[in-house]
Order: sequence, then structure tokens, then C-alpha cells
Amino acid sequence: MTYRLLGILSLFFALVSAAVPFWNYNKGGKDWNFGGCTDTSVQQAPISVDYRKGRGFTAPFYFFPRFHKSTEVEYVDLEWTFRLKMLEEYIYTVIPFTIYHGSTFKLQYIEFHAPSEHRLMGKEYPLEMQMYGNYTEGVDKHICKEIAISFLFENNGKTNPFLSQFLHKLTRNNTKFNVTLETLFQIDSVTKYHFYGYKGSRTVPYCDYILCWYIIDPPMDISDAQLKEFNKRWKDNKRFAEGRGNNREVQEMIETATVYTFRHP
Repeated sequence: MTYRLLGILSLFFALVSAAVPFWNYNKGGKDWNFGGCTDTSVQQAPISVDYRKGRGFTAPFYFFPRFHKSTEVEYVDLEWTFRLKMLEEYIYTVIPFTIYHGSTFKLQYIEFHAPSEHRLMGKEYPLEMQMYGNYTEGVDKHICKEIAISFLFENNGKTNPFLSQFLHKLTRNNTKFNVTLETLFQIDSVTKYHFYGYKGSRTVPYCDYILCWYIIDPPMDISDAQLKEFNKRWKDNKRFAEGRGNNREVQEMIETATVYTFRHP
């Protein structure tokens, strides 16, 4: 009986260890002394984008879904963030500027950080949404293994239609529902957006240097009520990283790193 009990307890603690990350946000990632998180020979993420120092292009950057449809996702609570896992194939096309033929990627999942991890000209935003995908074809496939699209949010009191689709549904882990990603962009205003790109690491351990990052400017709308749903999980939750949020601190730009800015003429 004793050996059986010890076996059950060992299994229980193994499962708990697997579910709870061995790192935290108590120091904003400064104590992540493992994996690639301390590799200063590559560009660590996130960064504060200074478009005055970037390599600029005055040609359009287009970012749009190949298929316009609602898609099923699964809500996964990871404690340090929550994830919307794509359950259906969803293909996006990215055309950085006119001399490219474009790159396509398969969207895998979406994660959230409050406050934001990336910054624009040193400004921190209340929320950042990160879309992760695997390249399927195109130029970028030969540069990075994966792509990450960063959406920053500004609290201006306006309700965000994309967030409105699911915030009230996040009551039970592994809940499944449909979202329409096209609500992120309004077709008649797509030319107002600018994009900043760089090759960098993941913002969580093991900080793998495999991503092509694209940060969208200007930030998206979010209301007070919507932002509260995120802040009560992390930023305003004293039991989570003492209420400092779930964002890694901004990393220094290394000399060999280049930020590409895509601004509409």
C-alpha cells in the first residue's frame, strides 16, 4: 500500500510540475538564465521600436487572410497567459512590399500580454496580442522558422469587435468557439496601418531565435471593460507576479539587428 501511495504521489507531482512553468514574471524575465534567453549574440524580444533608426520602405505592406471565414478555436489557460488555439486551417498572406511575391503562413495560436511587451518609441501599451504561425511558402520562410504578428491596444474607450467575440466565453478551460479574424481590420482603413519587422527570439523561455516579428501601428481600440478582463488575470492580480503583469521587459537592440519599417506612401 505504501509503495502504491508513493507511486500515486509521484505521478501527481509530476503532472503538477508539467502544468506549472518553472519560470515566472516576478522580475520581468531578468532571472531567466537558461536556454537562449541570455544569448546576446542574437536579438532578444521584445524591443521598443524606434522607426527613426529603422531601414525604411515607402511601399505598402499588406496583411490579409487568404480565406474570409469564421474559424473554430480552443481556449487554453496557461496561467502565464491564455491561448486561442486554432482548430481549423487558417492561411494568411503577408506582402511586405511590392518587389516581394509575398509569404504565406498557417496560423497556429494567439496569445495575450498585459501590459504590452513591445513598445513604440518607448511607449508601453495596456495590451498586446501575438499571433503565431508557421511559414508555408514565400521569401520569409528561408529567413525564419515561424512568424509572430503583434497587435498593440490603446485604451480609448471604444469596444473592440474582435475581442467582443470571445471575452465572455473564457469561463472554462478547453472551451471551443468560433471567431472571425477579419474583425481585426477594417477593409476601408487597411492603408492606414504601418508595420515594423525584425528577426528575434520568443518572449518566453527558452527564448528561441526563430521568429520574424511584425508589429502593427497604429494600435487597436479597446474599452475599459475589455481591458479589465485581461488586467484582473495578471496586471491587477497580486497573486500573479505581484501584480506586475505577464510581460517580459524590453531588450536592448544589438548592433547587427535591423528593424524594417513599412510605411504607406
